[in-house]
Amino acid sequence: MTKKLALIAMLASTGCTTLGPMPAITAQNVVPAARPGVEAQVAAVPGYYLSQSVQEDQEAKGIAVMQGAVMVEPGELVEAPGFSIGGRFVGDAENGGYPEPMLRYRTYVGSHEVFALGGVVYGGYGHGKDREASYEVTRGGAELGFDVRATPKSSWAEVHIAGSLGFTGLDANGDYCLDANGRWGVDCPKPPDTGLRTHAEASGFYPSAAGAIALDLARHLHGVLHGGRIALHGAVGRMPRVEYGEQISAKTYTAAGLSVTLGLGAVEPKKR
Repeated sequence: MTKKLALIAMLASTGCTTLGPMPAITAQNVVPAARPGVEAQVAAVPGYYLSQSVQEDQEAKGIAVMQGAVMVEPGELVEAPGFSIGGRFVGDAENGGYPEPMLRYRTYVGSHEVFALGGVVYGGYGHGKDREASYEVTRGGAELGFDVRATPKSSWAEVHIAGSLGFTGLDANGDYCLDANGRWGVDCPKPPDTGLRTHAEASGFYPSAAGAIALDLARHLHGVLHGGRIALHGAVGRMPRVEYGEQISAKTYTAAGLSVTLGLGAVEPKKR
Protein backbone atom coordinates (compact mmCIF):
# COMPACT_ATOMS: atom_id res chain seq x y z
CA MET A 1 0.00 0.00 0.00
CA THR A 2 1.37 3.38 -0.95
CA LYS A 3 2.04 5.21 2.29
CA LYS A 4 1.34 8.85 2.50
CA LEU A 5 1.39 11.36 5.27
CA ALA A 6 2.42 14.79 5.62
CA LEU A 7 4.23 16.52 8.07
CA ILE A 8 5.92 19.39 9.31
CA ALA A 9 8.50 21.09 11.24
CA MET A 10 9.40 21.62 14.79
CA LEU A 11 11.98 21.78 17.49
CA ALA A 12 13.77 25.08 17.67
CA SER A 13 15.14 26.84 20.67
CA THR A 14 12.56 29.59 20.26
CA GLY A 15 9.59 27.28 19.73
CA CYS A 16 8.26 24.79 17.22
CA THR A 17 5.83 24.68 14.34
CA THR A 18 2.44 23.10 15.13
CA LEU A 19 0.27 22.09 12.19
CA GLY A 20 -2.42 19.55 11.37
CA PRO A 21 -4.81 19.05 14.32
CA MET A 22 -5.97 15.42 14.44
CA PRO A 23 -8.68 14.74 17.07
CA ALA A 24 -8.74 11.14 18.26
CA ILE A 25 -12.48 11.22 19.06
CA THR A 26 -15.60 13.17 18.16
CA ALA A 27 -16.63 13.63 21.83
CA GLN A 28 -20.27 13.32 20.78
CA ASN A 29 -22.98 12.42 23.30
CA VAL A 30 -24.80 9.20 22.33
CA VAL A 31 -27.67 9.61 24.84
CA PRO A 32 -30.84 10.16 22.75
CA ALA A 33 -32.72 13.43 22.97
CA ALA A 34 -36.39 13.31 23.88
CA ARG A 35 -37.39 15.95 21.30
CA PRO A 36 -36.04 17.63 18.16
CA GLY A 37 -33.25 20.04 18.97
CA VAL A 38 -29.76 21.41 18.49
CA GLU A 39 -26.60 20.62 20.43
CA ALA A 40 -23.66 23.02 20.55
CA GLN A 41 -20.29 21.99 21.93
CA VAL A 42 -16.93 23.53 22.75
CA ALA A 43 -14.14 21.14 23.64
CA ALA A 44 -10.48 20.37 23.92
CA VAL A 45 -10.50 16.75 22.78
CA PRO A 46 -7.70 14.16 22.97
CA GLY A 47 -5.61 14.01 19.81
CA TYR A 48 -2.30 15.02 18.26
CA TYR A 49 -0.85 17.23 15.52
CA LEU A 50 0.58 15.88 12.28
CA SER A 51 3.62 18.04 12.92
CA GLN A 52 4.37 15.89 15.97
CA SER A 53 4.89 12.92 13.65
CA VAL A 54 8.27 14.20 12.45
CA GLN A 55 9.65 15.24 15.85
CA GLU A 56 12.68 13.62 17.41
CA ASP A 57 10.78 12.54 20.55
CA GLN A 58 10.77 8.76 20.56
CA GLU A 59 7.62 8.66 22.67
CA ALA A 60 4.54 9.82 20.79
CA LYS A 61 2.84 12.58 22.76
CA GLY A 62 -0.84 13.37 22.53
CA ILE A 63 -2.34 16.78 23.16
CA ALA A 64 -5.75 18.41 23.58
CA VAL A 65 -7.11 19.69 20.24
CA MET A 66 -9.61 22.54 20.21
CA GLN A 67 -13.00 21.79 18.67
CA GLY A 68 -16.34 23.52 18.18
CA ALA A 69 -19.32 21.41 17.04
CA VAL A 70 -23.03 21.81 16.24
CA MET A 71 -25.43 18.89 15.67
CA VAL A 72 -29.07 19.21 14.58
CA GLU A 73 -31.50 16.40 15.41
CA PRO A 74 -34.85 16.80 13.59
CA GLY A 75 -36.33 13.70 15.21
CA GLU A 76 -39.95 12.99 14.39
CA LEU A 77 -40.13 16.17 12.28
CA VAL A 78 -38.66 14.11 9.44
CA GLU A 79 -39.50 10.66 10.84
CA ALA A 80 -35.86 9.97 11.64
CA PRO A 81 -35.57 9.73 15.43
CA GLY A 82 -32.02 9.32 16.62
CA PHE A 83 -30.33 10.76 13.53
CA SER A 84 -28.40 14.02 13.71
CA ILE A 85 -26.46 15.96 11.11
CA GLY A 86 -23.93 18.71 11.65
CA GLY A 87 -20.22 19.24 11.87
CA ARG A 88 -17.26 20.56 13.77
CA PHE A 89 -14.33 22.89 13.27
CA VAL A 90 -11.04 21.43 14.46
CA GLY A 91 -8.12 23.58 15.58
CA ASP A 92 -7.75 27.21 14.54
CA ALA A 93 -6.37 29.27 11.67
CA GLU A 94 -2.85 29.35 13.11
CA ASN A 95 -2.43 25.57 13.19
CA GLY A 96 -4.26 24.68 10.00
CA GLY A 97 -7.77 24.18 11.38
CA TYR A 98 -10.51 22.80 9.14
CA PRO A 99 -14.24 21.92 9.09
CA GLU A 100 -15.46 18.34 9.26
CA PRO A 101 -19.09 17.28 8.54
CA MET A 102 -20.56 14.64 10.87
CA LEU A 103 -23.54 12.27 10.81
CA ARG A 104 -24.68 10.67 14.08
CA TYR A 105 -27.17 8.01 15.17
CA ARG A 106 -28.01 7.17 18.79
CA THR A 107 -30.55 5.02 20.61
CA TYR A 108 -31.34 3.45 23.97
CA VAL A 109 -30.89 -0.28 24.47
CA GLY A 110 -33.67 -1.56 26.72
CA SER A 111 -36.64 0.23 28.22
CA HIS A 112 -35.06 1.78 31.32
CA GLU A 113 -32.98 4.48 29.57
CA VAL A 114 -29.80 3.34 31.30
CA PHE A 115 -27.67 2.12 28.38
CA ALA A 116 -27.29 3.92 25.07
CA LEU A 117 -25.39 3.17 21.88
CA GLY A 118 -24.48 5.45 19.01
CA GLY A 119 -22.27 5.91 16.01
CA VAL A 120 -20.67 8.85 14.21
CA VAL A 121 -19.16 9.09 10.73
CA TYR A 122 -17.08 12.09 9.71
CA GLY A 123 -14.65 13.34 7.10
CA GLY A 124 -12.94 16.48 5.89
CA TYR A 125 -10.00 18.21 4.22
CA GLY A 126 -7.46 20.39 5.98
CA HIS A 127 -4.42 22.42 5.03
CA GLY A 128 -2.18 25.04 6.57
CA LYS A 129 1.18 26.78 6.53
CA ASP A 130 3.41 28.17 9.26
CA ARG A 131 7.14 29.01 9.53
CA GLU A 132 7.90 27.73 6.02
CA ALA A 133 6.20 24.40 6.79
CA SER A 134 2.93 23.29 5.23
CA TYR A 135 0.53 20.37 5.21
CA GLU A 136 -2.66 19.10 3.60
CA VAL A 137 -4.73 16.10 4.59
CA THR A 138 -7.91 14.30 3.57
CA ARG A 139 -9.35 12.23 6.39
CA GLY A 140 -12.46 10.31 7.31
CA GLY A 141 -13.55 7.85 9.93
CA ALA A 142 -16.19 6.16 12.02
CA GLU A 143 -16.75 5.87 15.76
CA LEU A 144 -18.94 3.57 17.85
CA GLY A 145 -19.81 4.81 21.33
CA PHE A 146 -21.71 3.73 24.42
CA ASP A 147 -23.08 5.50 27.49
CA VAL A 148 -24.19 4.12 30.86
CA ARG A 149 -26.13 6.19 33.39
CA ALA A 150 -24.40 5.49 36.71
CA THR A 151 -26.85 7.30 39.02
CA PRO A 152 -30.66 7.34 39.29
CA LYS A 153 -32.59 9.22 36.62
CA SER A 154 -32.86 12.86 37.62
CA SER A 155 -34.19 16.08 36.14
CA TRP A 156 -31.22 17.98 37.56
CA ALA A 157 -28.00 15.95 37.70
CA GLU A 158 -26.80 12.52 36.57
CA VAL A 159 -23.39 10.88 36.30
CA HIS A 160 -22.66 8.94 33.12
CA ILE A 161 -19.81 6.64 32.07
CA ALA A 162 -19.07 6.66 28.36
CA GLY A 163 -16.59 5.20 25.90
CA SER A 164 -15.86 4.77 22.21
CA LEU A 165 -13.86 2.87 19.61
CA GLY A 166 -12.94 4.46 16.31
CA PHE A 167 -10.88 4.32 13.14
CA THR A 168 -9.59 7.25 11.13
CA GLY A 169 -8.16 6.96 7.64
CA LEU A 170 -5.96 9.75 6.36
CA ASP A 171 -3.99 10.68 3.27
CA ALA A 172 -1.64 13.58 3.83
CA ASN A 173 1.45 15.30 2.57
CA GLY A 174 3.59 18.22 3.62
CA ASP A 175 6.80 20.21 3.27
CA TYR A 176 9.14 21.00 6.15
CA CYS A 177 12.80 21.44 7.08
CA LEU A 178 15.11 18.71 8.32
CA ASP A 179 17.81 18.84 10.96
CA ALA A 180 21.51 18.64 10.09
CA ASN A 181 21.32 14.84 9.92
CA GLY A 182 18.36 14.93 7.54
CA ARG A 183 16.31 12.84 9.96
CA TRP A 184 13.86 14.92 12.01
CA GLY A 185 11.76 17.98 11.37
CA VAL A 186 12.88 21.35 12.73
CA ASP A 187 11.81 24.95 12.32
CA CYS A 188 13.10 26.35 9.04
CA PRO A 189 15.90 28.92 9.34
CA LYS A 190 15.49 32.48 8.14
CA PRO A 191 16.12 32.92 5.30
CA PRO A 192 15.05 29.35 4.49
CA ASP A 193 17.71 26.95 3.19
CA THR A 194 16.22 24.98 0.30
CA GLY A 195 18.76 22.23 0.89
CA LEU A 196 17.16 21.43 4.24
CA ARG A 197 13.61 21.15 2.93
CA THR A 198 11.85 17.89 2.18
CA HIS A 199 8.42 16.67 1.07
CA ALA A 200 6.82 13.71 2.83
CA GLU A 201 3.74 11.65 2.11
CA ALA A 202 1.95 8.93 4.05
CA SER A 203 -1.42 7.32 4.62
CA GLY A 204 -3.05 4.72 6.78
CA PHE A 205 -5.83 3.75 9.15
CA TYR A 206 -5.37 4.65 12.80
CA PRO A 207 -7.48 3.24 15.67
CA SER A 208 -8.43 4.96 18.91
CA ALA A 209 -10.19 4.01 22.12
CA ALA A 210 -11.56 6.44 24.67
CA GLY A 211 -13.37 6.65 27.97
CA ALA A 212 -15.18 9.50 29.69
CA ILE A 213 -16.97 10.47 32.87
CA ALA A 214 -19.74 13.00 32.38
CA LEU A 215 -22.07 15.12 34.46
CA ASP A 216 -25.46 15.70 32.81
CA LEU A 217 -27.48 18.68 34.03
CA ALA A 218 -31.18 19.49 33.51
CA ARG A 219 -31.57 16.70 30.95
CA HIS A 220 -35.18 15.72 31.65
CA LEU A 221 -36.92 19.10 31.85
CA HIS A 222 -39.89 19.86 29.60
CA GLY A 223 -38.95 23.24 28.16
CA VAL A 224 -36.61 24.60 25.51
CA LEU A 225 -33.53 23.58 27.54
CA HIS A 226 -32.67 19.98 26.69
CA GLY A 227 -29.81 19.78 29.16
CA GLY A 228 -26.08 20.20 29.33
CA ARG A 229 -23.09 17.90 29.68
CA ILE A 230 -19.60 18.42 31.09
CA ALA A 231 -17.31 15.49 30.25
CA LEU A 232 -13.71 14.58 31.01
CA HIS A 233 -12.19 12.42 28.25
CA GLY A 234 -9.15 10.17 28.03
CA ALA A 235 -7.98 8.42 24.86
CA VAL A 236 -5.30 6.18 23.45
CA GLY A 237 -4.58 6.01 19.74
CA ARG A 238 -2.02 5.43 17.03
CA MET A 239 -0.04 8.24 15.42
CA PRO A 240 1.87 8.10 12.10
CA ARG A 241 5.64 8.61 12.23
CA VAL A 242 7.99 10.01 9.60
CA GLU A 243 11.79 9.71 9.71
CA TYR A 244 14.27 10.85 7.03
CA GLY A 245 11.21 12.05 5.11
CA GLU A 246 9.74 8.52 4.93
CA GLN A 247 6.84 6.97 6.82
CA ILE A 248 7.80 4.34 9.41
CA SER A 249 5.81 2.31 11.94
CA ALA A 250 3.08 4.16 13.81
CA LYS A 251 3.39 5.07 17.49
CA THR A 252 0.87 4.82 20.32
CA TYR A 253 -0.06 8.03 22.17
CA THR A 254 -2.33 9.01 25.05
CA ALA A 255 -4.14 12.28 25.68
CA ALA A 256 -6.93 13.82 27.76
CA GLY A 257 -9.53 16.50 27.15
CA LEU A 258 -12.68 18.26 28.33
CA SER A 259 -15.96 19.02 26.55
CA VAL A 260 -19.01 21.15 27.36
CA THR A 261 -22.27 20.54 25.45
CA LEU A 262 -25.58 22.41 25.59
CA GLY A 263 -28.86 21.20 24.07
CA LEU A 264 -31.83 23.40 23.08
CA GLY A 265 -34.94 22.63 21.11
CA ALA A 266 -38.62 21.84 21.03
CA VAL A 267 -40.81 22.20 24.12
CA GLU A 268 -42.68 19.09 25.30
CA PRO A 269 -46.34 19.33 24.23
CA LYS A 270 -48.82 19.92 27.02
CA LYS A 271 -50.93 16.94 27.94
CA ARG A 272 -54.63 17.32 27.39
